[in-house]
Amino acid sequence: MNNAKYNLYFDYFSFTDDNLRTEIINAKTRGVNVAGIFDLSQYGSNGPYGELAYLADADIPVSIADNPYGGKLHDKVLIADKGYTTGVVATGSFNASANANDTNSENLMIIHDKATADKYYAEFLRIRGSYGRGTASIDKITVPASRL
Repeated sequence: MNNAKYNLYFDYFSFTDDNLRTEIINAKTRGVNVAGIFDLSQYGSNGPYGELAYLADADIPVSIADNPYGGKLHDKVLIADKGYTTGVVATGSFNASANANDTNSENLMIIHDKATADKYYAEFLRIRGSYGRGTASIDKITVPASRL
């Protein structure tokens, strides 16, 4: 993510890793086009572990996936620079959390391949188009400043 120059997309059930959130916001600040998808259950999640409010406050569009079959969007995917020869995909079982970093047995694949990044981006668009329920936003008046 630190090397993303053009675009960065994420497709996650949820994540609680503050470093990931910070890097996503930093990419947006650098002028990288950033957008994401979270599972419906994460909408309104403004507890101490929720990242949605931070991302919305940074004006990062986050769509909410509502699977019509009752299942969860359980992806863990980051796509950087799709459409460019530098395209990268990060995916695997790795839940971006303190437990994943410190305790769990997880896997994470980093794939440096334009065609793969483009295919994952097509799936990102399919999910957003098929299951998406608009883009999440927050009312900055009702979210405590300590959360922003």
